[in-house]
Amino acid sequence: MENYNDILERMKLNYSNLAGYDIEENSDISIRMRVLAGEIYSLQSNIEWLKNQMFPITATDIQLDNHAIQKGITRKSAVKAVGTLTFSRTTPLSYDIEIPKDTICCLENNTDIKYITTQNAILENGSLSVDVPAESMQGGAKYNTAKNTINLMITPPVSINSVTNNTAFTGGTDDETDDELRKRLTDLYQNINTNINTVFYRNFVMAYEGVYSANVTFDNNIINIYLGGKGAKISDTIINKIKNDIESIRPINTQINIYSAEPAGIDYGIYITIKNGYVFEDVVSRCKKAIGDYINSIGVGECIYLVDIGNILYNTDGIVNYSFNSVYSNDYQLEDNQFAVCGTISISQRG
Repeated sequence: MENYNDILERMKLNYSNLAGYDIEENSDISIRMRVLAGEIYSLQSNIEWLKNQMFPITATDIQLDNHAIQKGITRKSAVKAVGTLTFSRTTPLSYDIEIPKDTICCLENNTDIKYITTQNAILENGSLSVDVPAESMQGGAKYNTAKNTINLMITPPVSINSVTNNTAFTGGTDDETDDELRKRLTDLYQNINTNINTVFYRNFVMAYEGVYSANVTFDNNIINIYLGGKGAKISDTIINKIKNDIESIRPINTQINIYSAEPAGIDYGIYITIKNGYVFEDVVSRCKKAIGDYINSIGVGECIYLVDIGNILYNTDGIVNYSFNSVYSNDYQLEDNQFAVCGTISISQRG
C-alpha cells in the first residue's frame, strides 16, 4: 500500500505533467492536494484493514470473533488460578475459629494480586492451622504464584495470626489471544469434522474454558482424550463436566476416556555470547521469558523443536552467538499424555 508521501508526490507529478509547470509549495492548489492525499491515504488504509478482516487468517479482535462464531466457537475468557491457603495461629485456643468464605488475601509485595477463599472453614480448638480452598479474584496468568508468596490478609479473620500458601497457585490463564483463536478456527477449516476422527473430539474439548491443548488417541473402540492447560493440569471440575457433556455425542459401542495430561518439566542448558554494551543479566531475563513462553505453549503430545529454541535465541536482542549443552541438544517429543512445562533454563556466558 502507498504511504502518504508517495500519494502526494504522484499527484504533484501528474499535475505538473498535465499543467506544464510545477506547483508552488504554499499555493492554494498545493494545500488542497495535501488534504486530498491525506484523505486518499486514509481511505486506502481502511480498505486494507477491511480486506484483512474478510478472512480468518488475517482478521483480528471482534472481527475474528465473528468468523469464529460462524463456525460455532467463541474466544475463551481468562481463567482464575486456584490453590489452598493455610490460616494459622502461634498458640492454640480452647474454641473454634471461623474462617469465612470470601476472606481476601494477597501477595505481600503486590497488594493488587488478590485471592479469595471459596468456602467456609473452621480452625478447630486446639489446632494451629487449617487449609482452605481459594482462587484468584480475577482470571489471568499473572495470578499463578509460587508457594509461600501469599502472606498478607486484607480481611483477616478474628484471632488468625498469619496466612500462607504451602503449594503454588496454578491454572490461571489470560484471555485467548488472536493467534490462539485463529489456530483453532483454522483447524476447523482445514479438517473434516466428524465424530469418527480426532479432529472432532479435539475441537469439542478445546471449546471449554481452561483447556488449551488436547491429544486424542484411538484404541479399537476406546477413545482416550488427554487435556492440557497453560502450564497447569486441568481441574477435576472441568474434566467431569466434559465427561458428562461428551456422553451425548458418544458413538454406540465406543468408550470415551477423559484425562488431565501430566506436566513434563523441560530443562535447557545454554551458552551465549552477548554483544558489547549489553548487560548479561538483562539478556538472560529476556531469553528465559521467551523460551518459557514457547515451552508452555506446546500442546499435549506435541514436540519441542531445538530449532525453535535456537530461533528464539537468534532473535533475542544482545546475543551474538549461542550453543546448547550436549545433554539438551535434541528435540523433545512429549508422550501422548504429557504437556510441556518450562523447567530450569540455565544460561551461562561464553566468550
